[in-house]
Amino acid sequence: MKFEPTINLYLEYCMSRQLRPRTLRSYEQTIRLFAVWLRETQAIEDIEDVKDSTVRRYIIIKNR
Repeated sequence: MKFEPTINLYLEYCMSRQLRPRTLRSYEQTIRLFAVWLRETQAIEDIEDVKDSTVRRYIIIKNR
């Protein structure tokens, strides 16, 4: 599955939990930046190709 539909499903889930608008915007920005990083630096286009190690690498890089 491509990122965009997955992101939209996640954001719908967050809205159903009645999260605050600021929280929703923060989550959306964070996940979209992650998707850009996946495409541009890891050549990953499908959510099924994201591994735990990929997520850990992203967190380490972004926390430097």
